[in-house]
Formats: sequence, structure tokens, C-alpha cells
Amino acid sequence: MLDDVGTRLGITSVLVSHDAADTLPWADEILVLRRGQLVQQGPPAQLYRQPADAYTAALFGDYYLVRGADRRALAPDAGPPAAGTALLVRPEDLCLGAPGSGAAGTVRAVRFMGSHYELEIQLAETAVRLLATTAAPAPGAAVYVALAPGAGWEIPDDAEPAA
Repeated sequence: MLDDVGTRLGITSVLVSHDAADTLPWADEILVLRRGQLVQQGPPAQLYRQPADAYTAALFGDYYLVRGADRRALAPDAGPPAAGTALLVRPEDLCLGAPGSGAAGTVRAVRFMGSHYELEIQLAETAVRLLATTAAPAPGAAVYVALAPGAGWEIPDDAEPAA
């Protein structure tokens, strides 16, 4: 592995990749370039959780840009969004919430994945996928989707959801 070789030889290595699986577990620092310009630089966890924009978010996995009523329901304590922004949410940051909490939605599909269920849920303005480890509600069921504490990141609203 490159990390072992670098440590053993006491050298710095540079890896150029378009695959998050190559970079996230290996890198101490990641530089994101777009059209020859530096978009963002930082540790892998920061770029994954707090991307500068939708382009950077898409490099590291699925996400949703949550706007309007869904944003207000998922992050009521965040206050009004800054003009021209959306709330970026990763699928793993979503869970089924208690009745009356979070954003109301309707289950569109349920897939058993072995260790968990994947739920497709239509919120008022956003379709999302989330993972549930317990028995899943049936398609057509009314549910509430909640956002994990501290999850979600405000970014410029200049792209459509990539997930």
C-alpha cells in the first residue's frame, strides 16, 4: 500500500484520482481541482462533510440538496438559509424520525439489503434514500425523516442533486 511505503521510506506521495475510495481512506490532505483551479483543500473528513460546492460533494459520494419546506423541516434550528444556498445532506445523515418531527414524507420503495433496508422517500420537494436497520415501513406509508445532529452543510445552490 502507498501509505506503508511512504511511512517506511519517509517520503511524501501524491496520488491523482477521481475515485473517492482511493483518496478518502489514504490521504492526509486532499486538493480538489476543477478546470485547473483549486476549489477546496483540506483533510478528507472536512471535504466529505463540508464541501465547498456541489462539484466537490459529488466527487465523494451521494448527496441531496435540500431546499424550501424540506430544509425548514429538517433543520428548523438553522434559521433562514442565506440567499442562493441549499442544505447539502448525505444519505447516511438521514433517519426515520418520531411522528411530528423532521420532514413528512411518503415511502415510495423499500429494498431489503441484508443488513439493512434502503427506503426511497418522497418529501414535499425532495426525493431521498435512507437506510433503516429495523423493519421498514411499507410503500405508501407516511413517515417522518430526521437529520442527524450536526449533519447538513450549507453550500451555494448552483447544481441539481447528484444522488
